[in-house]
Amino acid sequence: MTGILVCVLGMAKAQSFSGTITPDVTIPAFTNVIISSTTSATVPFSTTNDYLNGITVLNFNSFQVRCNKSWQFTIQTTTANFTGGTSTIPASIVGVRLNGGNSFYPLSTTVLILKSGTLGDVTATGHSFSIDVSANPGFNYNGGTYSIGLQYTLTAQ
Repeated sequence: MTGILVCVLGMAKAQSFSGTITPDVTIPAFTNVIISSTTSATVPFSTTNDYLNGITVLNFNSFQVRCNKSWQFTIQTTTANFTGGTSTIPASIVGVRLNGGNSFYPLSTTVLILKSGTLGDVTATGHSFSIDVSANPGFNYNGGTYSIGLQYTLTAQ
């Protein structure tokens, strides 16, 4: 019986197989943003100087972007005017800029591009950034609590 087993094993060794396969890997576009706030979302006006010159809040929000394609990060308001209170206050009394930038751009329902970048993780240059906001209603509106929604959008290009 041992001789038969050896013969069968010998026959198995004599055969071989050669072939190729082509595996597919599907990698969908991936976008991820982490939004953090280093300050209160409330911009308080408490002194005459606040009304005369407005209030600037540095690092109002911070962002960390991860994307496996080039990307664009935008902001817009969800409504043309603030809600609440008794005055109609346009979104444009608030301006936004990248932290450390020179100019504030007024907010509106129109999309404003805050930042664009290339693929990569938050460790890549430009994938972590903050924005500053400046609010300046002057003495043009009734006192009260007013709110407006900010819509941030991260889009793979």
